[in-house]
Amino acid sequence: MSKLAVLACGGLLLLGVGIFSAIRFPIGCLFVPCDRVVRFVLQPPEQVMDGCELLLFAPADKTLSDPLRRLAIEDHAAEVIVQPRWDESFLVALSCKGERLSAPQLIEYRDKEAVDLHIERPGP
Repeated sequence: MSKLAVLACGGLLLLGVGIFSAIRFPIGCLFVPCDRVVRFVLQPPEQVMDGCELLLFAPADKTLSDPLRRLAIEDHAAEVIVQPRWDESFLVALSCKGERLSAPQLIEYRDKEAVDLHIERPGP
């Protein structure tokens, strides 16, 4: 093969890798922040949430074995920063010290800044 053919193949390979990277990863996020905050508001507001935290699981994690995030609850609300590559849903459960997990809820947060959660504190 001639040097020109090798250079052309290398250039095409580099171009292909660049196009794949632009499609697979949001390149625009290098210049403009794409992360956003989603706020989970716990209902009913009269419920005592001392010693509790909100656990976020992947939607496919039906056994609730490995939480993606543990969120502290302050004033009946918890916040998480989501990235564009994340799924647009979570399984959410309430964890309180000395008590079992609450029943998980599948939450869709697409295009929402705040999500109301009607979740009850589990008993011991």
